[in-house]
Amino acid sequence: MAEKNFARVLRELDELADELEAREGDAPARAARLASEARNAIQAIFNERHRLAKLTEDSGETGAAELDLDAARAEIGRRLALLRKHRDAAGVPDGSE
Repeated sequence: MAEKNFARVLRELDELADELEAREGDAPARAARLASEARNAIQAIFNERHRLAKLTEDSGETGAAELDLDAARAEIGRRLALLRKHRDAAGVPDGSE
């Protein structure tokens, strides 16, 4: 519903800018600038709401904020193995200490 209203407002602002362009003075430029600013502000609001909803959704997952050290260690080992495979192994430690 909000998106439908948003689209309607943008159409009306565009129509207003078109009407004002037919007139003399800086009113058309000001109206076009204001319409653009309104579009940007409304889009920013929608983007922020989407970002906040995504953050809220993500934080609702259990254990999502925990750091899995075993998985991190395994990933580091996998990447080191790839480096050893594609580069000179002398410059990349093998992890055996």
